[in-house]
Amino acid sequence: VPPPGPRPPEGDEPPPAQTSAPKPAPRGRSKVKLLVIALVGVGVVAYGAGLFLNPEDVPKGTEVLGIDIGGMSTEEAHGLLDTRLDAANNEPLILVIDGQEVELKPTVAGLAVDTEATARGASGTDYSPVSVIGSLFGTSREAEAVFSVDREKLTVALEDLTSGAGGTGPVDGTVVFENGQAIGRAGQAGSATDPAAAADSVEAAFRERAAGGPNQPVELPVTTREPLVGEEQVQQALEEFGEPAMSGWVWLSAAGIELPISQQTLSGVLSMEPSDQGNLQPVIDPDGLAELYGSTFDGVMIDAGSGLVEMTPEHAAAALIPVLREPAVANEGPDRRIAEVEGATLG
Repeated sequence: VPPPGPRPPEGDEPPPAQTSAPKPAPRGRSKVKLLVIALVGVGVVAYGAGLFLNPEDVPKGTEVLGIDIGGMSTEEAHGLLDTRLDAANNEPLILVIDGQEVELKPTVAGLAVDTEATARGASGTDYSPVSVIGSLFGTSREAEAVFSVDREKLTVALEDLTSGAGGTGPVDGTVVFENGQAIGRAGQAGSATDPAAAADSVEAAFRERAAGGPNQPVELPVTTREPLVGEEQVQQALEEFGEPAMSGWVWLSAAGIELPISQQTLSGVLSMEPSDQGNLQPVIDPDGLAELYGSTFDGVMIDAGSGLVEMTPEHAAAALIPVLREPAVANEGPDRRIAEVEGATLG
């Protein structure tokens, strides 16, 4: 171990080690922080002020269909919307169908602006900062209008309104009975309005008018439509009913009383009408049938299950139609076509 060296003289202590002092932050960065804090503070104050100054149900600056309802209670907004939209809800729309003008009232067509639901929907504070602070500077807010549209009612109203307009419309084929003969008549195509497209056009026009648009005539689309009963259905009706019905006589029988009816006589009470599926079905005119048999079946009663009832032309028609589907093979003897009224009894 080396001997200790000479001690330094007093007052010659080594200087303490120097430590680096922290550098002061750039002044620009401090200003940015202060600015951010100030902006946040201003925003908080503005947000609070916006909430304080919007005590009503409908926030300020709220508009519906161009109508300013901001700052109102729900009831006040409802009343104003009722007044301002009265014309839109009640004045008729002008429809143009194949060059003809007709009127359609919105109430009849199931069209309306639901002012009560619209006022309720526009009420309630919007707590988003953009809306609250924007209300201080007059920023507008568009609320959605509530439209009430009864599509089924609209379609029915248009069908009723356009039934006599927009062209002749298609003519269904049919089978007619004249002088003991069944005659097929072909259907014809015609022009008519398209119900779905017409409803779309009318609804769009109503919404546009309610939003402040002009009350311009609405041109409804007209298309060519084929008849429900075409040539195929007419031919089928001839083969399955028309020709067999007119092939000979038929005897209407009830409680042992018989009434012979020729095909010429049947022609006056018999017709065919289309079903919803487009098939032709036979129809017998009950008044004509009652006149035809007169008092022949007076006193004939029908067992209806719950008791006896007087025989009616409907009972006779129900017996005739199935038998007329079969061709007549003889006018006399057991092979005659007999239409037996079931459950018939005298007295």
